[in-house]
Amino acid sequence: MSDEVKWGFEIARLVIPSLLVIVGWLVVFHQQKKNNFNQEFRKEIKAKLDEVHEDIRQLRQDCIDYYVTETPRPDLPVVIRVLTDDIREKSVTLSQAIMDQNGLNGVYDTLSELVSSATGGAFETKKRQPVSMYDPKLNAVFNNGAKLASTLDRAYQAKYHHQN
Repeated sequence: MSDEVKWGFEIARLVIPSLLVIVGWLVVFHQQKKNNFNQEFRKEIKAKLDEVHEDIRQLRQDCIDYYVTETPRPDLPVVIRVLTDDIREKSVTLSQAIMDQNGLNGVYDTLSELVSSATGGAFETKKRQPVSMYDPKLNAVFNNGAKLASTLDRAYQAKYHHQN
């Protein structure tokens, strides 16, 4: 073998391992960056899920205050409408991130039932009369809120349970 060929093999012997190390570092860096992004995205999803839970709890309490009380606070109808809008927006955003189309349809149906149970009937009318804590209207708010929370929780667990 000529000296030029030996010299070429010697350079390759030194350069190739260094290149492989650099390529390996790049692959690991990009994989870590992707994992960090996924972890941050998951944290954001969990925070939105917690917000929906809190909004549902608040909606339940405000519905109790509105429907059970003889003379509810004058701002309660607006508060209930704002809460239902917030729950709708957050739930749709959240469900689009963690569910397939079949699951989305179920969330949309449950949201519709929740909003209807919270704001339907004699809501904001002069016909509104105080009801018992055990009234079917309040039970519908409780049940639909629980159903929505449970549906979103299950979807979150199904998507991210392997990462817990």
